[in-house]
Amino acid sequence: MASRSDATSVAPGFSRIRTNLTQRYSKCMNQWVDEREWIQFQWPYLLAFLGGESRVTQLAFETGAFSRRRKIESPTDLLRLVLMWAVAERSLQETAAIAAEADLADVSDVALLKRFSRAEGWLGALLG
Repeated sequence: MASRSDATSVAPGFSRIRTNLTQRYSKCMNQWVDEREWIQFQWPYLLAFLGGESRVTQLAFETGAFSRRRKIESPTDLLRLVLMWAVAERSLQETAAIAAEADLADVSDVALLKRFSRAEGWLGALLG
């Protein structure tokens, strides 16, 4: 059985695997992809993968993630905001700023937090 120190040792010239791969793989990881473009261009495919806009909307209303239109116009807009925040690892303030800049929604970070806190069951139903 290998000891704990054997499991954590690293060969000379190599480092442990990290989330930041730019140290070892700088040639292929040096271009940053803007999540606004990613979500815009990949959105139709992602929506189809989740069952289409009608399924996303129906589940949003059924689970209580979306109850009425205010500054966020539709459940699909809410899903885009959730993905901008979660997948792109943005803060709530950054997500609110990006949403306003893209004319997706003009909301505060606190409003996003409240909306996102009600989306847990919805996201589980979409992915489950």
